[in-house]
Amino acid sequence: MDQTPHPDIPQGEVVPTSNTSDVQENKDLAAFSYLWVMSVFVYLAKKDSPFVRFHALQGMTLFALSVVVWFVPLIGRFLELIVLALAVIGFIGAVQGQWKELPVIGSFAHGKGWKKSREEFRGLMGSVHWKYWKKRGGEPAAQKPSTPPSEF
Repeated sequence: MDQTPHPDIPQGEVVPTSNTSDVQENKDLAAFSYLWVMSVFVYLAKKDSPFVRFHALQGMTLFALSVVVWFVPLIGRFLELIVLALAVIGFIGAVQGQWKELPVIGSFAHGKGWKKSREEFRGLMGSVHWKYWKKRGGEPAAQKPSTPPSEF
């Protein structure tokens, strides 16, 4: 049986493996899991497939995020476009048979928690912030280290 490791996990960590035939047989279902509520049905139908489970968890997270975004006034529609873009990225990755975590939400969907998602988001925003300053021809102001208050 041919085993292919998960490509996004660094060496030295526990690596889930999946039969290549599992990926080939189930990539359509995995892609279907990015159609919001369908992710729940796909997950329940193919719990035994690691590839489908990987993408269905991301699809369910996107579905939950989509529901939350509908209740955000003013910028909710813009956020919904971001959720849609993430769903398209996930759909394309599943069709191509890739084990690709979606930016920011992928780590949360796979149980790595808020801390990892927050780090990814900060990294993304940090690179945007740096590009902004570089474009303006300067550098961001260095933050002063916090010092304890002086004693009397």
